[in-house]
Amino acid sequence: MQEFEFVENRSGLWFVGILVLVVGVLGAILISPGVDRSPDVARGDAHAKMETRPPQDAPKMPLQVNR
Repeated sequence: MQEFEFVENRSGLWFVGILVLVVGVLGAILISPGVDRSPDVARGDAHAKMETRPPQDAPKMPLQVNR
């Protein structure tokens, strides 16, 4: 019966891990410019805000406060 020697694979695993990390970072750098960014919600659009206001002659409703 043949006996097998234990082979230390730490250096190979480190190499593969670092290679995967580098490829992942490069992939993220290449893909990220193509991804659409969401519009800045905090900035808003003043024209859109003016359109959502009720007209001046709209009836006024009293506030109902729950206590």
